[in-house]
Amino acid sequence: MHSSDLFLSFDREAREYLARELYKREDDDIEFIFNSVAVIPTRPIKNYILIPFFYSENFSEAYLGFLKNSCQTADIQVIIFFNASQADTGAKVFDDAKEALLSIVEALGVGDRITVISRFFTTPASIGRIRGLVADIALLSALGSYQNCPWLIFHDADTVDVCIEYLDSINTYNPASVTFISGPVYFGYSGLTSIGLGEHQLPELYIFNKINDAINFLARTGQVNFEKRIWPSGANIAISAAAYCAVGGFDFSRQSGEDDAIGRSLHRYNPNAITEGLASSDLIFVPDPQLHSVFEENAWTATDPRRTVKTIIYGADATETWTAQPFVSIRGADLKTSGLIDEYMSSHYALRHSDICRSLEAPGSIESRALMSRILGILERAGEADFRIRNDEQYRLFLRQCGVNPTNARLGTALTVPQDHSWASWKLMRELRDLKNVAPYRP
Repeated sequence: MHSSDLFLSFDREAREYLARELYKREDDDIEFIFNSVAVIPTRPIKNYILIPFFYSENFSEAYLGFLKNSCQTADIQVIIFFNASQADTGAKVFDDAKEALLSIVEALGVGDRITVISRFFTTPASIGRIRGLVADIALLSALGSYQNCPWLIFHDADTVDVCIEYLDSINTYNPASVTFISGPVYFGYSGLTSIGLGEHQLPELYIFNKINDAINFLARTGQVNFEKRIWPSGANIAISAAAYCAVGGFDFSRQSGEDDAIGRSLHRYNPNAITEGLASSDLIFVPDPQLHSVFEENAWTATDPRRTVKTIIYGADATETWTAQPFVSIRGADLKTSGLIDEYMSSHYALRHSDICRSLEAPGSIESRALMSRILGILERAGEADFRIRNDEQYRLFLRQCGVNPTNARLGTALTVPQDHSWASWKLMRELRDLKNVAPYRP
């Protein structure tokens, strides 16, 4: 363990949470929670892996392998929340899809270590409600097992790969003193290696990963925004069950952004809070030395990049995935990745790997400068749109972290391509040139 100091009491926090929050639930939600708890085995669990599963999703073979391997130990419980609504499909289609999923789970041969619960909602449920319900079920199950504080690990059904060291990395931390663990979420690339793209390269998708990594790194090290803060993703976060209860859990009303909201609550939670900056708009919560969050590089997951690729084809930047294309209006399960990749490759708008390689060979050409201007435009819009980047100095830090170094970069001013061709030696351009395919998608 990284810390032997027990700070949060799971039993106390869980009982207070249930007394404070459970009565607020709708009657049908309460009935569903208790009926679901009844089918989950009663035994001490160290890790609950909680997976919302929309009825038309499909697990990748790689992720099924991760679940099977994880369940070889007795202290793991996977809960798959199979769901849809009457607005999405008919009852027979829903039931047939559920039976297909149950057959897949049974074939893994792990017995009751994977439990499938299901709900056919009358109207579509928010992602905040879906995650909150499955968390409440895990909490009641853990409380009934009279155990120490477990981790609530949230993944998405479209996870395509997971680090082999994932659970070992999570379990080196103490959920009584660490509020949450966030790991990287990769979209199509892990480093320079593609995941899920077949024989193709999608440079804009790589740039999207680069932007995410840059901003999140600078945010958690305190180089942008006004505080050090880890920004978790609902596709890959392990939350201390005690800390989850202490901050009130997920907001059931959230159609999206439920991960940002609970990340903010966990970041600011401190029962012995000391604040600074009370006279300004930036309220800084001084973290308790025994209660903190962690970013763990070795706890990465890779998710299906289908929604991001669709956004690029749509004509927007990948960073606009949840703004230009409303998150709740198009379900990821309705998008087919292989077809979207083919669309990207045939699009006149999308950046191509071959064009980048040719531009680096002839950096003085008009075409090369136009391509570099396009890339700088993507970075420029991403930096200006992210509220965590607050001034020109932070903006320049962001650009350098992305691997480019344009001169006189300022927020609100268009980035220009250097006349001396120095852009051809920028780190980002070398990385785009060196993208490789060694981790094909395993459907």
